[in-house]
Amino acid sequence: MEPPKLSRLTADQYNAELQRLAKQMEGAVRTRGRGLGVGSGSRSTGRGLSTLRGFTKKSGGEVDHLGIRFKRYLIFIEHGVGGGSTSARNPKPFLSAGIDQYHGKVADTVANYHAQDQVAIHDQGLQEIDKRSTSIRIVKR
Repeated sequence: MEPPKLSRLTADQYNAELQRLAKQMEGAVRTRGRGLGVGSGSRSTGRGLSTLRGFTKKSGGEVDHLGIRFKRYLIFIEHGVGGGSTSARNPKPFLSAGIDQYHGKVADTVANYHAQDQVAIHDQGLQEIDKRSTSIRIVKR
């Protein structure tokens, strides 16, 4: 069985893809919040959903952090607390639900990009073995 083909991503394409996913995640959280009645300018939430920002951070030229920034009070709306009476508010899980749907997409992008490095190292190792020997014996212990 042949291994799956990996699409070759350059570092710039990898970074751009993760930045695109961060913006999509921001949009998904904002849409989910609106659907649950979280205001973008209501008195109780201040600027609310308009404060959401998808972001990425780079280290060594590659994105190594991806997330969403938001005002702290939005977490209280997420969990249904605040406003003087905890029994009067229902949780509105717009942050976690919006973010959770992107875990797989982000993980696949990162795995695909870094798998390329592993394949290249593996292929280079096999080429080195081929240069030194005409046969390879695998012993199972």
